[in-house]
Order: sequence, then C-alpha cells, then structure tokens
Amino acid sequence: MNLFLISEGDAIFANFKLPGDNKNFSGYIKQLCLKEDGNFYLSVANGHKIEQIAFNELTSSIKITINATYNNFKSLCKDVLKLELNKIFKFADHVRKQLSLNEKYIFTFDPPTKVFLTVNNNKELFEIEKYYIFQNNDKAIQMKSVSKQKSALAPIENIKAKIEFENGEKIDIKKWLEYLCVMTDIN
Repeated sequence: MNLFLISEGDAIFANFKLPGDNKNFSGYIKQLCLKEDGNFYLSVANGHKIEQIAFNELTSSIKITINATYNNFKSLCKDVLKLELNKIFKFADHVRKQLSLNEKYIFTFDPPTKVFLTVNNNKELFEIEKYYIFQNNDKAIQMKSVSKQKSALAPIENIKAKIEFENGEKIDIKKWLEYLCVMTDIN
C-alpha cells in the first residue's frame, strides 16, 4: 500500500471522541499519513500498540482534545501540526483523482484468499488481497507474502505458474480471476 508521510514530529498527547462510541480513546499522535485509499491516517501510540485512525477531511466528525482545547481534523492539522491546509488537501484530492482515473474495477478479497505460488523455484504462501482491472485493461493483483509480511502489486501477465490453493487444487490465475469476475458480474 502506498503511504505518503504528511507530518511527523514530537509525540502529542490527545483524547479522541469517535462518532457513535461513548468511550474516549487516548494516545500519543506520532505521525499523519495519506494512504492510497485517499484518507488521512493518524498513527496514535496507545500503550504498547499503535492505532491507525482514519480521517476524511470532508466528512470526519471525530473530536480531538489536546491540552483542554477541542479540535476537529482541520484545526488539528492547521493549529497543532502547523500544516498548510490548502496544500495537503489539494494533494489528497490529487491522490483520489489518480485512483479514480487508474482503476476501472477493484475486487477485494475479504478475507484474503491464500494461495501458493512458485517464486524463484520455491513454493511460497501468499494472501491475495485485491484484484485490479485498470482503465487500459491491464490487470494486477495485490498480494502479501505470508512469511515476509510484505505486499506487492503483481501484473497478472507476469504470473506464469499456476496458483495452488491450500486444498491442493491448482488453476491458472487468469482463468480463476475470469471465473470470479463472471460470478460477480464485473465484466
């Protein structure tokens, strides 16, 4: 997943009031990123784990309290993180526009489908997360290596070996994806 770092600096302690949730969430704001889905994400350290809180600047109703001052997402960016709103929101619009221009269809595997692929003569387990059909009709899958925990976008044309499911069944990936598209009426 593409990640664009917008702000990172000293940790800032904050309380968050999430919509529809009666409990407050607190932690240290570590960084603000823009992900390829077009949303902003705050990385918030909460104890020994880091939570990701998603924000869309147009629709977010998350309330943030820092030093007894209430902030919304825009005031957090402008007043606390000292960011130029027009620049970061224009950049977010650009990322969203690129997404809408590039992808014609996205098929999301929820939960991801686990398959074996032969890579460099080794059988490796992958989780197929998404199947993309782009405007130019190129096709790719986003998959994550289970052992390395790294994601990659792989063009379908580059996958020559058959995929193997955990039950031992083998199939050509192009045929399998075409079958899924027919079953879900994507084509």
